[in-house]
Amino acid sequence: MSEINTTSSNILESYSQNVFIAEICGYISTILFTTLYIPQILHNFKRKSTKGFSSLSMMIKIIGGSFHFINAYILNEPNPVILYGFLGLISYSSLLIQIAHYEKKKKLYLFIIIALIIPIILSNLSRNTLIFTNSVKPVSQIASHLAFLYEIYLYKSTKGISILSQHLNLIGGFFGMYMLSIIPAKSKWTYFTYFNSLFQAFTTYISCFIYNNSKDNADNTDTLPLYEKDK
Repeated sequence: MSEINTTSSNILESYSQNVFIAEICGYISTILFTTLYIPQILHNFKRKSTKGFSSLSMMIKIIGGSFHFINAYILNEPNPVILYGFLGLISYSSLLIQIAHYEKKKKLYLFIIIALIIPIILSNLSRNTLIFTNSVKPVSQIASHLAFLYEIYLYKSTKGISILSQHLNLIGGFFGMYMLSIIPAKSKWTYFTYFNSLFQAFTTYISCFIYNNSKDNADNTDTLPLYEKDK
């Protein structure tokens, strides 16, 4: 009997250690996801421009990020997931403010406010709405990345983006997936959120390879898309 108790105690201790490590990985992932846009913000600041960086992508992201944060909080997801949602909103808002400033799009300021308020209202109307609102984040991740890639296609260049941001995105995705392999998420869409980070990084790397600009991302030179050159 004592041997069984000892074995059970060892199993519980091992599981607790694994959970602790998984939580640490989750927080590392959150930190990486939070800081991944800092290189992009600095890149835009250095160029004094956001050309080549999709404003539509960020508009979609902030909508998805708002729903992700509110729903993660309501569903009592693991703390790293909730923190990821909150800090992500700060990053998206910062980039949209940059775009509004450099491209003189003042309406974006109003859009930021609306994008933050509507998810709070919808997600708190009823628990039944969570079935719908939980799908907003993954859908927005796909849509925003397609807009991101389309901007690269239009410019035939990756000079408008920070490759360092994608490195952080990739590493953060791996840490997040490891966390969820130990600590199950409350929503299946949470798994998609971290997996999609890997997908985003790899497709951006492919874009860099195609347009052969990965070494030139620190360049301050802006390039115009073909449709603007023809004007």
